[in-house]
Amino acid sequence: MTSKIEIVEVGPRDGLQNEDVLLTTDQKLNLIDHLIASGVTRIEAVSFAHPKYVPQMADGLCGRTNSQSLFNRLSSYTPANEGRA
Repeated sequence: MTSKIEIVEVGPRDGLQNEDVLLTTDQKLNLIDHLIASGVTRIEAVSFAHPKYVPQMADGLCGRTNSQSLFNRLSSYTPANEGRA
């Protein structure tokens, strides 16, 4: 049994994809910056789902970063072809 637990914040992906209001890329990056500043060490930031089905993730954060050590903290979700509408 491992003695380590890793918590991954999924708000920038899972939380935002359910919102009716579309946020800009800069607003999403600002949210991620604040999460990092608060001490979050792992963040699931984006989903590479088709924009028709998940419009909030259409920008894929545009490959942009203005966050310190962002690449050590971010991950993404990529849905499988099976089960899509």
